[in-house]
This record gives sequence, structure tokens and C-alpha cells, in this order.
Amino acid sequence: MNSDKELSDEYQVERNKLVYHITPSINIASILSIGLIPKIGERSKLINETLPAIYFFPTINDVENALYNWLGEIFEDESELALLQVEINNYSQLVEWELISFIPIPSKNIKVIDINVDNIDLNILSDYL
Repeated sequence: MNSDKELSDEYQVERNKLVYHITPSINIASILSIGLIPKIGERSKLINETLPAIYFFPTINDVENALYNWLGEIFEDESELALLQVEINNYSQLVEWELISFIPIPSKNIKVIDINVDNIDLNILSDYL
């Protein structure tokens, strides 16, 4: 069986890509100040993750599918969620709907698209599709 480090190296990709990240809106000020930092957060602890990481969706459609299914359930106690567009250049991809970064993402690579994605409107976000 592969260790987490071997797994992260095995599926590593190095090329620039625009991706999407969902976070509680309360985190926006910190993210825009210091960027995204890989860590084992509350949700990662629930599924016994052992490697600090940041999780992304490759498309807006993947964001929408997650919000209307599993991710919406996980975040149901949050008052508002923010949708971020993030430029990454070093990531792993184990499944088609999720990308993982094990390195910090600077704030200059992050753009806030929406701060209330409970009411996501794909027509408004058509520039990102």
C-alpha cells in the first residue's frame, strides 16, 4: 500500500489551471490576506485524512453537482459559502471531479466569484463555464 507522500507524488501534475474552491464566507478575509494553506481541517478529520491538502473542483459544473449533493449536506450549518476561482500549477488528481494541492496557494492567485453560493446562478457565472 502506498504512503500518503507516495500517493501525492504519483498523481502529481505541474501545469497552470483555473479551478474552483468552496469555503465558508467568513474565511474570505484571511484567504485574501495569506492565501490558501494546506491543512487537515474539520471535514478532512471526519474522513481520516492524514496529509494536509487543499481541495478544488475542476469546473463550475462539478461545484454545482457537489453543492446539490454531498458538499451541500456537509456545509448545511454554514450561513454563507464563497466560491473562489484559483490558479494552481501543481496538483494531484485522483478522480475527475476533484483536484488536490499539497502546497500553499498565494492570495494573488485567488479571485472571489460569489459569496453566497447557496443561490448559485450558472447564468451569471457563464463566463467561468
